[in-house]
Amino acid sequence: MKQFGLVLFILTVSTFAMDSSSCKTLSCGSTGKSTTGNCVTVTSTTVTLNPCPSDSYCINVEQFQSDEDFTSSACTPSGATTSSDTCPSSHTGQLDTYIDYCCQNDDCSSGSCDTDSHKCIGIAKGQTCTSSEECKSGLFCSNGSSGTCISAFSEGDVCTSDYQCDVGLGCVYGYCLEYWSKDNGSKTENAKFCKSGYMKNYVCDSLDIYIGNVKQEKPWKCTIGDTCTYKWTVSGSTHDQADCECDGTGSTTGYCPIRNYPAITGFSDDFYEKFQYSDSDCAGDYAHITDLSDDLSQLYACNSIDSDGYEYFYSMQKIINSWSLYTSGQIDDCAKKMGIFNPSDDIDTWDSAEFLTISAILILFS
Repeated sequence: MKQFGLVLFILTVSTFAMDSSSCKTLSCGSTGKSTTGNCVTVTSTTVTLNPCPSDSYCINVEQFQSDEDFTSSACTPSGATTSSDTCPSSHTGQLDTYIDYCCQNDDCSSGSCDTDSHKCIGIAKGQTCTSSEECKSGLFCSNGSSGTCISAFSEGDVCTSDYQCDVGLGCVYGYCLEYWSKDNGSKTENAKFCKSGYMKNYVCDSLDIYIGNVKQEKPWKCTIGDTCTYKWTVSGSTHDQADCECDGTGSTTGYCPIRNYPAITGFSDDFYEKFQYSDSDCAGDYAHITDLSDDLSQLYACNSIDSDGYEYFYSMQKIINSWSLYTSGQIDDCAKKMGIFNPSDDIDTWDSAEFLTISAILILFS
């Protein structure tokens, strides 16, 4: 069984395939590679996984991260990729600063394209603008659609919108404040200002997991048939319940699902603090994105996250959605090859990665 120092965030909402009424035994095939054309073979009691050859991939591996019944799956040829024209003529004058690939000055709404990096160059301080996205990083357009690029406000300055605040700051209760800086119990207008990334009734909060009246600790082990109850740490009220999930061993041992609950106490206590940021190559809304599920590629384009951060996000997504299997280690020998999760990835693996990220799945519960 793995040792746990993980701090994760949730990216998708789903339930796990192995419910309490049909716990199957999962295993990696002895050959280490599919020789029959099937990558997943299902019987009434077992599920056998075999990685596909290098020129194909296993369809429907998402079933190990969802509430689908297990089904046998075949290896499918990967197919050739085709390149696309990166310099279409139809986007003349419409590209935002730094986000899009440009080929000439007229491609950019700012009127300036760096032909080496193929990124639009932001408008300098004091020059006319029609949107904050056109300005250089650290600036915003002073009068919405008809103003000049001026310096963004510092923490504690009066504001009316996030884009007026400097990179890494947002506007809450009329003042610029660093994202993910408020403790549990603090009042807030938006969860992106909470250290937990969650709020309940406009108060920063997080979730504890209980079985009966007993609070559970990571990795939230349970017995099949148990009900996992998720309670707010500050208010003490119940948020949700879920069945104990099978762990692939075919036994009565399981784990409480956590994919729906990014702010579990002991799991995300300091996660968002670790990813507070103060640099970006973008301005306006692009420099204040807090929804990784939709805008990760934009954060990467703005250099708010680097390649390590980009990989980290998707690695953690797979782990969180496969928590019971990941925790039990039952399919460690083939999970990485099949793209289900990387069993060696945890917080210790990623501590040395130096990257800045804007990150939150921000869910409002009222």
